[in-house]
Amino acid sequence: MKKEDLKLFRILAALILSAVAFLSVATFRFFRDQRHNLCKRAAEELEAIGTLKAVEIAQWRTERLADARVLVEGPFLQQAVAAYLDAPSPERAAPIRARFMSLLTHYRYDELLLVGSDGRPLLSTAGETGLPGLSADEMKQILAGREPVIKDVHVPVAGRDAHLGVIVPVPHPGDPDRPPVCAIVLVCNVSSYLLPLVETWPTPSRMAETLLLRREGDRILSLNTLRYWPDPSTASSARVSDAVVLAVAAALDQQIKAHYRGDDVLAYVCPVPDSPWFILAKRNAAEIFAAGRVQALTVVVLFFALVFSLVALGAAVVNRDRKHRYRQLYESEARLRESLEEHRITLKAIGDAVIATDREGHVQFLNPVAEALTGWTSAQAQGRPLQEVFHIVNEQTRQEVESPVAKALREGGVVGLANHTVLIAKDGVEHPIADSAAPILDDAGRITGVVLVFRDQTLEHNYKTLFRQMLSGFASHELICDAAGKPVDYRFVDVNPAFERMTGLKARDVAGRTVLEVLPQTEPEWIERYGRVVQTGEPIRFQSYSRALDRHYDVTAYRVAAGHFATIFADVTETKRIQEALAASESRYRSLTDDVLDNSEVGTFILDAQFRVAWVNKAMARYFGFDREAAIGADKRQLIRERIAGIFEDPQTFTDKVLATYDDNTFIERFNCHVLAGEGREARWLQHSSRPITTGIFAGGRVEHYYDITPLKRAEERLLRQNDELRRFNQLATGREVRMVELKQEVNELARKLGADPPYPLHFLADPKTPPS
Repeated sequence: MKKEDLKLFRILAALILSAVAFLSVATFRFFRDQRHNLCKRAAEELEAIGTLKAVEIAQWRTERLADARVLVEGPFLQQAVAAYLDAPSPERAAPIRARFMSLLTHYRYDELLLVGSDGRPLLSTAGETGLPGLSADEMKQILAGREPVIKDVHVPVAGRDAHLGVIVPVPHPGDPDRPPVCAIVLVCNVSSYLLPLVETWPTPSRMAETLLLRREGDRILSLNTLRYWPDPSTASSARVSDAVVLAVAAALDQQIKAHYRGDDVLAYVCPVPDSPWFILAKRNAAEIFAAGRVQALTVVVLFFALVFSLVALGAAVVNRDRKHRYRQLYESEARLRESLEEHRITLKAIGDAVIATDREGHVQFLNPVAEALTGWTSAQAQGRPLQEVFHIVNEQTRQEVESPVAKALREGGVVGLANHTVLIAKDGVEHPIADSAAPILDDAGRITGVVLVFRDQTLEHNYKTLFRQMLSGFASHELICDAAGKPVDYRFVDVNPAFERMTGLKARDVAGRTVLEVLPQTEPEWIERYGRVVQTGEPIRFQSYSRALDRHYDVTAYRVAAGHFATIFADVTETKRIQEALAASESRYRSLTDDVLDNSEVGTFILDAQFRVAWVNKAMARYFGFDREAAIGADKRQLIRERIAGIFEDPQTFTDKVLATYDDNTFIERFNCHVLAGEGREARWLQHSSRPITTGIFAGGRVEHYYDITPLKRAEERLLRQNDELRRFNQLATGREVRMVELKQEVNELARKLGADPPYPLHFLADPKTPPS
């Protein structure tokens, strides 16, 4: 080797080695950054999924506690439980069982139990022996706390699924300070909500897994079954030293660790609020890095291709002087190969589908887009007739369409497809397409083949279908401005059939024309609003009346391009008319309540379905002595307990009778009650009359009337006093008459003894000794 060639060889070798070293470092950094980014994205996804599931489980626990509080706050259940505890019997247990069965039906609990202070069941809906894991000491502690408590999740035992219990101490009715002596246990089957919530994965994944874990001593306890645990019988428990804990530890530093399958995983752990459980979300490393394997393979291929190119280039330069002729031949061949490769790469990278055929119409090449649309790979289609690979029919008639390649070969020029052409892929999937075919000519102008270029129009086809079938009116417009840039008009570009129905304007009559040409009476504010949308780019929504069309419209307008905007609108004319009718009806209703009912001497409460005060008149406020504005919206039960009951002579009877109508809002109640005099009220007798509301906006509520019967009560009192006075007078008069008869009898007896006739005739008496009544 000559000295000059050796020097050139050394320089090229150094350059090639430097380039290889640079590419090696760049490839290593690429792989490292790619791995880091994939891990970071997967860790963020795991954190979001784990946190979401923990929050949802905590929310579920909060809802169960709320159900428990609502259950025991009802006086009906408290009284029923107290009655049963005083004298247990099937009759007194019946209402409690009925309430329990209602909760089972509507809230889907697995079982409800009434348990004593020692934890033993007193009543049960399923005849179970109690809640596993509930000791007498725990029960006493829960009763002393007087608040609902959620027992921890218990893993499956013989005969039952995993479950948890909500324990609700039952207070004594009428004596909330007295310690509870029993509790209601709501047993929830966790497989009906918690397990599906824990085990579902929100994104497509074949190996991802979510576990609900808890540590018990030297073991990890899993609520749900470990999907890939080798021994299913021990799937719910593993020692702390086992590999499953490595997945838990992995979440602390977001590093890849081995788990119980022996595979690498990425995991995230977060605690479930207010519980000893943790959510573990994990994914296999192989699945995480699957998305980057293609890129990694591409980089490796490009790396070796570049190294090979550098080596080849160096070899070519070294041999340049020695083999000039071969170099020219090699360079010519390389240019040809390079040209062919560029064309092939271009065809593969083009966004449209491309099929090349020979002069007989046999397929020679398909680019990736054409492979995806036809269902044939380029290798499978090689040499096949175009009609077999490129099967096209008319979308409407389903008749086969003439091959564009055959037409291009026949006519010798560029040809296109007719509208409504559908390509049927190998697997039967249909794609609406648009295409063109052109002949391939050699240097002599002879046809050597045909190139077919087509594109998938599914998206455009769907948009057109949506545009034609959408129920809302849609129109696209072009804004027209004067020389100063002020919007003065706009032109209709396109409208859909719904636009024609809502306006009465046909697309053929408005397309290409301005709004002032079509509707000269159009108000200027329409043009001004649309001008602001185009100039600012901010969409608007408004309702307005079109005098030209005599209709009301709800319009949404937004800019679609510079100088262009689109509108989506609905005809709300009928809605406007209904609103006006409702306003008139509301005015009449307010006249009824304000002018008639509000001035009535009959006190009136109107309660909604939650027994909140919806309306109360002036007479009611005067009778009870409260501010009616403050009462409206208040809970009537609370209002009775805190404010109303204390004004009556017999508050307990009043409270019991009224609250009973709320607990069973199905009957009419009437009774009399005596209001005592106090601040802002007079003493008076009222007659309570109430009935349920079954129709209207307050259906499910109740209307209560209070009639002032004070004059009637006072008349009754006067009548009773008069009757009493009459009775005493009658007794006095009768006593005197009896004494006169006795004296007459004594005189008659004395006359008989003296031998004279009796001076007083008393023959009307059946018994002379008995005075007249």
